[in-house]
Amino acid sequence: MPAYTLRQFLRSNDSDGAVTDETQDIEAANDGEAIQIAQAVVAEPHQDLVGIELTNADERLVWSLKRGETIS
Repeated sequence: MPAYTLRQFLRSNDSDGAVTDETQDIEAANDGEAIQIAQAVVAEPHQDLVGIELTNADERLVWSLKRGETIS
């Protein structure tokens, strides 16, 4: 199964409002399945989520979403 990296950009709880990022490796059969997993993560309530990126093993951007954008 191909490997993907899900990168979440989160607003820090510090008073400076800096943005940090967390990465998570996921496995999916194809880009479509990996996008569905990423969309499920976005659907969870995250007050501090600023954006999310999904890249494949070659570090090619497969899907992304930023605060204020809608999932289509």
